[in-house]
Amino acid sequence: MTPEEVLVLYGRAWFERDRDQRIEALRKACTEDILFVDPQLGRLHGLEAVADMIGGYMNAPMEGHEAEDRE
Repeated sequence: MTPEEVLVLYGRAWFERDRDQRIEALRKACTEDILFVDPQLGRLHGLEAVADMIGGYMNAPMEGHEAEDRE
């Protein structure tokens, strides 16, 4: 597998809303003992931790996109 193919597989995890499917997407690109280092989150160890981090970004409100009042 080329580095480009790995990046495409890893990128798919960032679009997967289902946690189990996100883990499977990561499993295709990463080893079980992946270590993801983020300056704010620290060290995330393992597929589940990385999948949960990605899920957290998916569920977070986007900055500057507050809900509008529709009264």
